[in-house]
Amino acid sequence: VKSRYDWFMQRFREELRADPWFYVDNVMRSVKDALLTMAGVPPMVHWLLVFVLVPALNKLLGRWLRR
Repeated sequence: VKSRYDWFMQRFREELRADPWFYVDNVMRSVKDALLTMAGVPPMVHWLLVFVLVPALNKLLGRWLRR
């Protein structure tokens, strides 16, 4: 199982290096959809999520690209 997992993770890193904007676009669409879904939530919560999630995703993406 570990060898298969390692293979999938290696392929993911290769694909991420080859076309990172594909993944960035998907993440941004998901964030936008999540924010639009929470239309009933006060706008301050939306901005809080943006300021918390974007740096967290940026840090995570940076770690994956360095491997």
